[in-house]
Amino acid sequence: MIWFSTFSEAITGTYNATYFSVRSRALGSFLSAILAMIANYLLGGLLDFRKMTINARVKLAYVLVFGCSGAYWVSASPSSNHSVNGGHSC
Repeated sequence: MIWFSTFSEAITGTYNATYFSVRSRALGSFLSAILAMIANYLLGGLLDFRKMTINARVKLAYVLVFGCSGAYWVSASPSSNHSVNGGHSC
């Protein structure tokens, strides 16, 4: 998980520095911090929700955290349409 977060920060930082202005990068940093706070409060509320068993809450939180991380990883990865030989079979 640590490698994933460090890798994604480096990739998105380089992408943002290349294609976006200083103002748009500042807005992105601000919004990502605000959304991280909101997500943490929501996850905390889920883990404190008493109508579900603790095992169900933990499993749901695990699926949500790693599901969102996996979706982010897939969306940030290069397209699978670009192969080494230009998409042609040998």
